[in-house]
Amino acid sequence: MIDAVVLVLSVGATVLTVWGLVAARRGRAPGRAMLWTGAGLELLLLGQAAVAVVLMATGSGPVGSTVLFVSYLATVVCVLPLAVWWASAERDRWSSAVVAVAAFTVAAMVLRLWDVWRGGVQIGGPGG
Repeated sequence: MIDAVVLVLSVGATVLTVWGLVAARRGRAPGRAMLWTGAGLELLLLGQAAVAVVLMATGSGPVGSTVLFVSYLATVVCVLPLAVWWASAERDRWSSAVVAVAAFTVAAMVLRLWDVWRGGVQIGGPGG
């Protein structure tokens, strides 16, 4: 995984989370800019996923559990498209909240992916 992309994704998803929460609090549906920001983050996620797959195929995959990493990777690339689809279909304040929750989920999952890639804490591993 590319560390700089992890940083950009984490910060971008956090900004989108706050943006969605503020819009929901103000009773506003997500605007085009919010949805395009989600789409941009998704493109970065797909690029990061492609890099990770290539690295795993060439033998330099995650230090942690490969199964856990692939599970997180397959899930994280689905979260934002589903939220943006929902937000586009239902144009109300709650769709802004959906985008916020999805963005928060992406931020958390990207950090967890990075942790597993580096060999961080493994659930169900030795000693746990």
